[in-house]
Amino acid sequence: MALRPDATEEARQIANLLAGDGEHDVAHAQVGEFGQIARGNARRIVKPGQFFNLIHVDDIAQAIDAALARQISGIFNVADDEPSPPGDPIAFAAQLLGREPPPEIRFEAAAPSMSPMALSFWQECRRVRNDKLKRELGVSLLYPTYREGLRALFETR
Repeated sequence: MALRPDATEEARQIANLLAGDGEHDVAHAQVGEFGQIARGNARRIVKPGQFFNLIHVDDIAQAIDAALARQISGIFNVADDEPSPPGDPIAFAAQLLGREPPPEIRFEAAAPSMSPMALSFWQECRRVRNDKLKRELGVSLLYPTYREGLRALFETR
């Protein structure tokens, strides 16, 4: 589903607000990796069994637009199709940049330097399904995994 031209900007503004606080939001998870890797300060944290879903801001906007257009309320998991270990997007971003990925850091070693918000984000393992988003809102993700989202961001840098 493409974004409606009359709602695109409104949906994108809402999506950007929802994208987060800069610590573990879409910008950090996708755009931020490129800058962090280029500066040499990216951290690839490993916590066995830990998985996250990511989502591109354009897909958040698309979901908002679909809900507004259909006047549907409820709870929808706005997430990509592939939960992944948190270090995988960083390693992929490094690959796109032609650099070695940063070394793996065990969560226990990284935790003391994390903010309370970042620590709370790591307390649960989240493997989110987005079937309802697709079925009820008719959303077809533009960036179904972190790889498509990062590749698109890399190509527009």
